[in-house]
Amino acid sequence: MQVQILKMKKSSILILFLFLALFNANSSPLLHKDMLIKNKNQVGRTGIVSNFNSTFGMMRMNLYAINANGTSYLVDGTLTQYEDDFSNSVDGMDARKLTNPGENIGMIRDNKTLIIESRKTISVTDTIFFKMWGMQKKSYQMQFVATNLNQPGLEAFLEDAYLKSSSSVNLNDTTKITFTVNNDTASSSMFRFRLVFKTVTLVSLPFTFTNVNGYWRNNHNIVQWETQNELNLSKYIVERSVPGKGFIEEASLDPQNNVSGKYQWIDENPTRGNNYYRLRGISLNGKTAYSRVVSVYVQKTGEEITVYPNPATVDNFNLQLKNQEPGLYQVQLMNASGQIFMTETFNYSGGDGKEKINLGRSIPKGIYQLQVQAPDGQRKCISVVF
Repeated sequence: MQVQILKMKKSSILILFLFLALFNANSSPLLHKDMLIKNKNQVGRTGIVSNFNSTFGMMRMNLYAINANGTSYLVDGTLTQYEDDFSNSVDGMDARKLTNPGENIGMIRDNKTLIIESRKTISVTDTIFFKMWGMQKKSYQMQFVATNLNQPGLEAFLEDAYLKSSSSVNLNDTTKITFTVNNDTASSSMFRFRLVFKTVTLVSLPFTFTNVNGYWRNNHNIVQWETQNELNLSKYIVERSVPGKGFIEEASLDPQNNVSGKYQWIDENPTRGNNYYRLRGISLNGKTAYSRVVSVYVQKTGEEITVYPNPATVDNFNLQLKNQEPGLYQVQLMNASGQIFMTETFNYSGGDGKEKINLGRSIPKGIYQLQVQAPDGQRKCISVVF
């Protein structure tokens, strides 16, 4: 048998040995020291097939019987694997089901009962037709374990002909579905279950960048952005440019694939002076959307917030902000005695900008202190001459 298996064009079928050992619970194990195979990933070395690591799409179904006390034990199982080179007809890449003395479950294809089925990659639809026999009057649980099957629009549902129900099967994780065999002979029908795959058309609103900001903090440039309708997005690309240079890719981030998303990327090695950033969103179908360009100035001195002009006047009193984070700012103007002449708050969108300060009254000439509190609570005092 070992020589015959090694002649097969796809070594993944060697998983047959593992399943016969695990799922034929009442038969003799087939995996023992005499059944060693060449591991295609380790030429010249030997190892049992349980070490096999496949990149094929796979749907494994483990059938458990549930005891009266709630414990369970494995009774049988099936495996369907998907790859472009496989055939949808029964051939040498499929494995026949061996009958257990107890409960059994297999898959029907071309009037043959299989334990392992190899099929072409699902393009639009596919169906696994289960066949069960030897069932007892008790509860059972089907555990579906999907691997490499999550593709755009593909969904899976377990259809129960007895209950006339349909249950969603997760293609990213393990799905557990419990059923019961009772006194009704239809509850133990051989062909009670089938797993149906279908591809739905994804319809979504156009993807958009709703907000993009950048600021300098602790010698790093921080780029933040928010999005809408990113369900069909493949990835985000962060691009940076400096004066006289084109944009180059700096980082790639996976989307959260939600209706909306919030993201942050930190440039740990910004260039002195102006750094320009933009985001590129790439959809699953290859289309690209760009964000607006934001500029972050890396200071050569410690000054980040200044008054402009200084000396100032009641009608011309502005804050010049560079590389500041977005959020709520508070400013207070006081004299040398601590008397407060003005308190004002404003929402800042982040990055570089100017904010006009309205005094709302005339004040005596002199030197004043302007205290600016940033969204993170940090305070900065600036001397202003009026």
